[in-house]
Amino acid sequence: MKHSGDLHITRANAGDFLELTEVSGYLYIRADAQLPVLTTVGGYLDISADAQLPVLTTVGGSLDIRADNILFPSLKSAHGVEGRLVAVKKYGLWYSTAYKFYAGCQGPMTKNQALALSRRWDDQETAQYFAKFIMEIDDVLADALTAAGATC
Repeated sequence: MKHSGDLHITRANAGDFLELTEVSGYLYIRADAQLPVLTTVGGYLDISADAQLPVLTTVGGSLDIRADNILFPSLKSAHGVEGRLVAVKKYGLWYSTAYKFYAGCQGPMTKNQALALSRRWDDQETAQYFAKFIMEIDDVLADALTAAGATC
């Protein structure tokens, strides 16, 4: 099933989307949801409840994640760029194949820009959590992406 436009999943309708494969607009998940065949969200993905999205591969917009038990094992593209989700804590920290970081609606950012932004966040617990990944992943993943033939 494809949904045209924005979709809000709530307690009242959470069981109605087991066959959902695509949302053309924004997807807001406000209640625990199982979306076993969802592959594509055209816009922003905003999650504030536990959600299982085992085959989600593409999110056209940003990732706003305010839940801990979120699984995206197949996600290959978010923020309109290929990459990978490297951390989740209130937001998704995305690292693109072009060596840029995205956090929530912020990005693209270089490593230095991402670290500078994290110092200005009000939520220093999340900022320090992301900073740890930013410091580590830039060198490790950049080397792996270069070895795999990715270009800047």
